[in-house]
Amino acid sequence: MDFEKHAANYLVVISDGEVLHVERQTDDAAQRELAEYCLTAGDALWLRAYTARSHGRAAFLARREDAIEAAAHRMAEEIDYHLQRGAARSSIPGWIAIRIADGGSDRRLFADAADARAAQKHPERCTYFPLSTNSPMSVRECAEHLDAMDHFQHGCMNAAAPDCH
Repeated sequence: MDFEKHAANYLVVISDGEVLHVERQTDDAAQRELAEYCLTAGDALWLRAYTARSHGRAAFLARREDAIEAAAHRMAEEIDYHLQRGAARSSIPGWIAIRIADGGSDRRLFADAADARAAQKHPERCTYFPLSTNSPMSVRECAEHLDAMDHFQHGCMNAAAPDCH
């Protein structure tokens, strides 16, 4: 007998970080039915598909992706805040510290990465970078950055690794 769990495709319905339903995908009809339900539910329901070894792992991946998306939006807002504030003062933007977990910042500009890091209560939980008025980061770029930094923070350099998170 084979008791090892094998990867399968799972469909996850999520709303505001809460997993409402997880099911193993068996056929395209089930996916169409869930997609139609999400579209007609009237709430902010999202249907996501994951390859995972269990229902729990698929739910975890959905919650993690939702958290990163929320943090990316906040990070983009923080960057815009700093850029607008810097432009209003006619000063050259500096470095900022962004919390990896939620995308927020302490709303302070620093001369360099070392100063930004030294000012944080938990410097290992932040990412540091210079602001650029020429190419501010999009929400998608923020999400990619936070995802990469989250993996770096917990020591996993490969998001596809089976033991990641």
